[in-house]
Amino acid sequence: MNNNILIIGRVTDEMIKDIQLLELNVILITSEQEVNLVRDRDVLLDLLVFDYTQLDQLMNSSRILLKKYDIQAAFSFSEEALFNTAFIAEFFNLKGNDIDSVRKTQNKYLMRRILANHKEFSLPYKLVKTIDDIGSFVEENGKSVLKPIGAYASKGVIEVNKGENYNNALKYTNCYGSEILIEKYIYGRSFSIDILSLNGSHDILVILERKISEAPYYVTTAYTNDFDLSKETLGLIKDYCFKILNTLNIKQGISHIEIKIENNQPKLIELQMRPGGRMHKIITYVSGEKILPKYIASVLDMPYSFVPVDNKVSVFFFYSNVKGCIISVKGINNILSNKNVVFLTSKMKIGTQINRIQSTKDRLGYFIHCKRNMENKSKKCYKEGLYLLNQLEIEVESI
Repeated sequence: MNNNILIIGRVTDEMIKDIQLLELNVILITSEQEVNLVRDRDVLLDLLVFDYTQLDQLMNSSRILLKKYDIQAAFSFSEEALFNTAFIAEFFNLKGNDIDSVRKTQNKYLMRRILANHKEFSLPYKLVKTIDDIGSFVEENGKSVLKPIGAYASKGVIEVNKGENYNNALKYTNCYGSEILIEKYIYGRSFSIDILSLNGSHDILVILERKISEAPYYVTTAYTNDFDLSKETLGLIKDYCFKILNTLNIKQGISHIEIKIENNQPKLIELQMRPGGRMHKIITYVSGEKILPKYIASVLDMPYSFVPVDNKVSVFFFYSNVKGCIISVKGINNILSNKNVVFLTSKMKIGTQINRIQSTKDRLGYFIHCKRNMENKSKKCYKEGLYLLNQLEIEVESI
């Protein structure tokens, strides 16, 4: 068996390092905007830099690479490259992302239509084109959410309520796609679940509670596994997510599922066939597992092992509720000096122009607060991390 795999899309040095724990040779296709995320390029067997969203060019380059390297699998872990990578895998008979699963989950309307045949997954939804379409739906269903059927990373997602002028909301969502879906708003606590599927068998990698930005936009501002849920509720979440995957006939891949618990019942918000943002790092701190080598090893039928841990982990994102230019940042050193902060990255520099948070691209960095093994009994991981976050002061001059 050869050890050559093709990875397409956005990856970082850390992700490549994790994958190479399997002693695989990585050929990477990425874009000009993303190539600088991989600084240690000497570890790659080959590197091609171009717009991988152009399928014709990707097909031609993949054909040449296959002749040169005898590649056995193609993977992607970024939304932009998922479908084309799955297409490459199917066309050239490689292992990797499953195209049918990607197709169904990247089209929010198609996914809702499939799930609508099952009462436990049903939710009022409709394709809309005009403000009158929105108005009639909201009049019947109350608070609702507009979203482009093919967007990701919270782009174009906005809340609409009765009595509002829907024109601005429709214009905003249309910026990210011409086909617009409206769904009835779901109340309750929000959770994300990352699951590894292989040959129809599902394994939960992590369950995290999500904290969300203020309406009308919905962007994750924090993740934590430091939460209280009964074993019964955790069981409901597990069964619900597994039933969704089985209903959609998803048998292979990493899925990131977002739900809310409304009236003690899980309700689906979103599903994508890739790890949630930063999940490869978060899961390692939570359990010790490295999600990318585990997934690749399972697909390639290779051995995989890890040293288990049992940590409480909280992730806090930096963001602003106003648009402007940063003129001062205070408190970042308090976060950096805390012994339980295991990672921090920041784009907050004086003079940087920032937007009010509307999608994940507007976040300004994040830090990971981790209470390890023996410290878990304190159950203060989230509260202590939130205290650190609240000491941060970002002064912005409005523009």
